[in-house]
Amino acid sequence: MTALRALLVAATATALRVPTRRELLVGGTTSIAAPAFADPREFTPSVVEEEFSTGKTGLLLLPPVAPLRNSYTWVRAAEDEAEAAGVLATNPAFKMAVSNSLTERGLKQASDAAKKLKELGMANPRIWYCTGRSSTQTADILCDELGIPHDRMMPEYVMLDARGFGAHEGIKLKELDKLHAQYDARSRYLKPVEGEDGSYAEAVEDAYARIRSVLSNCETSRCGEEIVIVAPGADLLSIASAMLRGDDLRTHFRNKPPPGSVVHFGDMHETAKPWTPSKSNDPGPAWAAAERDRLTRAHDDRALVARAQARGHQDVDRLVDAHEDHTIRTARLDAQAAARRATADSQNERNAATKAAADARKEQARERRAARVAADRE
Repeated sequence: MTALRALLVAATATALRVPTRRELLVGGTTSIAAPAFADPREFTPSVVEEEFSTGKTGLLLLPPVAPLRNSYTWVRAAEDEAEAAGVLATNPAFKMAVSNSLTERGLKQASDAAKKLKELGMANPRIWYCTGRSSTQTADILCDELGIPHDRMMPEYVMLDARGFGAHEGIKLKELDKLHAQYDARSRYLKPVEGEDGSYAEAVEDAYARIRSVLSNCETSRCGEEIVIVAPGADLLSIASAMLRGDDLRTHFRNKPPPGSVVHFGDMHETAKPWTPSKSNDPGPAWAAAERDRLTRAHDDRALVARAQARGHQDVDRLVDAHEDHTIRTARLDAQAAARRATADSQNERNAATKAAADARKEQARERRAARVAADRE
């Protein structure tokens, strides 16, 4: 009897156990998650859960293990002034600047993108767009030309910002391939060197996490919709393509969609399949962190050398200027002294001539007096 009472008490305590905060959060993140009060050790994923693309946490499983709940199309923002000038501009502090508006060619690219969406049969899609100037303008054009009410435009304030390249902000776009080879091709975790002007730096993995967050948000808040994502830059689109198709993220940059590109992913039902164990040859986060420290030190050393060289050039310029000033000043003083000497010599010559003329007149006067005296005596 005592044993039976103890068993009943233990069973009652287990049934009334208050769940932990972690269990509550995991249970509340998605409608297909494990029950909030279930013991996770006893929970087995149901067949229904495995039919969806998100796991218990509500985060999209990539590449998709099942067809997505929505159909996705990605539009790269049309050409803005910075891209037209061939300059890399990703600093979020300036993403809403009027100077980064669409060019005339960009306006046409956005209009062409709207036509492609019509050709894909999109009548009333929901538009998820970056709030940067070029993306907002592109999304507005898509909305107007497709006749979509503006309440179906969903602004994304951070997660769809252009990928940051840190200290490389402002370089020529034609040099972007070198950055991809230096960072992305070596590891998905390797970040560029941080900028000194507030320009943030992101590894492929950082952009991956942001894109995954947006797609997970769409998957857990919408169902059965056509969703158009509008974001700037080629990197976000190429990384998204690699994520959804299961390609190696270290080679994402081989796909270079131009401004205004339209890429239709659909619901990925043709390629969605359960994961198979695979071993990655990526060096990993620890190596990436150490390599980034090395690159940062090398960048700082180069910056110090450049500053020292600049100071040296300034010192040389000052010395040259001082020497030139001294030379010019000396030449000017010499010229002034020569001019004074020439003036004095000329004056002396004039004085000598005047004195000689006076002496000659005096001599002539003496001679005339002597002649008159001689004439008087005779």
